[in-house]
Amino acid sequence: MGNAGILGCRHFHFEFSVLGYKHAVPEMIALWKMHTDLMIGVIVCPITSGDTAFRSARLVLADWFKVDQNKMQKRLVLCVPLLAVGAFVGHLDYAIVWRYFSWTNQTLAMIVLWTASMYLFREKKNYWITAVPATFMSAVSMTYFFCAEECLGLSTKVAYPVGIILAAAFLGIFIHATKKPMKA
Repeated sequence: MGNAGILGCRHFHFEFSVLGYKHAVPEMIALWKMHTDLMIGVIVCPITSGDTAFRSARLVLADWFKVDQNKMQKRLVLCVPLLAVGAFVGHLDYAIVWRYFSWTNQTLAMIVLWTASMYLFREKKNYWITAVPATFMSAVSMTYFFCAEECLGLSTKVAYPVGIILAAAFLGIFIHATKKPMKA
C-alpha cells in the first residue's frame, strides 16, 4: 500500500494513500458504495428490464401482425401504443399489477408443462414427470383465478373445488389425447 493513489481494503477498513500518508475514510467509501449500489439497483436494472420487456412486446406484436421492423416508422407504430399502455400501467397500484403478473407467470408455467407433457408423450418418454406438475399448476392457477379479488372474487369454498375439478378435467383431456392414435 505504499503507492500513491491506491484504494485498499483490509477487513472492511478502507484507506486512501496519498504520497505515502494513509487517511482512513470508511464513511466516504461506504457512502460511495451505497450510492453506486442504489444507482444500479434503482435505475440501471429496472431500465434494462423495462427496455427488454418493451422490446420483446414490440417484437411479439410485430410477429403477430406481420409488421416489418426494419424501418423506424414501422417500429414507432408499435412502440407508441406500447409505451402508452406502459404509462397507464405505471400509474396503477403495483400490488395489483404484481398479483396479475404472478398469476400469468404461474399460468404460463402450467401451459408449458402441458406442452412438455404432450411433447414427451409423442417422443415416447416418461410424460408423467411433467403431467403431474402440470395438473398441480392447473389447480393453483384456476383456483387463484376464481378466488382472487382482482379476478372473479369467489369464496374459497367455491374456488378450491372448481380449481381442482378443472385441473382434473385438464388431466382427463390430456389422457384422452394420449389415447388417440398419433398422426404420422
